[in-house]
Amino acid sequence: MQGLNPKLRDHYLSFGTFTYPGLYKQELVNLTDDIRELGMLVRMNIIHRTTLAAGNVGTNADLRFGDMTKMPWWRQPDDDILPTATAMLTELHRLDDRGLVADRAIENKIIVTCRFVSILMASILKSKGIPARVRSGNAPYFEKGETTARAIK
Repeated sequence: MQGLNPKLRDHYLSFGTFTYPGLYKQELVNLTDDIRELGMLVRMNIIHRTTLAAGNVGTNADLRFGDMTKMPWWRQPDDDILPTATAMLTELHRLDDRGLVADRAIENKIIVTCRFVSILMASILKSKGIPARVRSGNAPYFEKGETTARAIK
């Protein structure tokens, strides 16, 4: 980031407990440098738990993220068991040993919320030398009377 204080830049380049990529760092370095493409690649490897619950409507009406009816009935959200980038990457490799791929079968995707997508994306960006941080909180202003968790990168 241009104009970013070097000390602050170094801080946002350093890994924390959640963003540390472990043995997957070189794999992440080798991914595309296009941030939009990286975001779509991550999106093709996860299912947001609300998308799974809602089914093939809204942003997934065209099935761009897969046919939610094909997800095995026994699959549950992975947020509680995959809290770190390393854990998510390990599970993605366990489900499909190719790692982060654009053509991942729906049954081989992990089910997480936007907070965990942000952690994974920050890990990728930091691995590529791009300063990043994750902040998350609740956004009560999207729908009146309802508080929704949102992640901010």
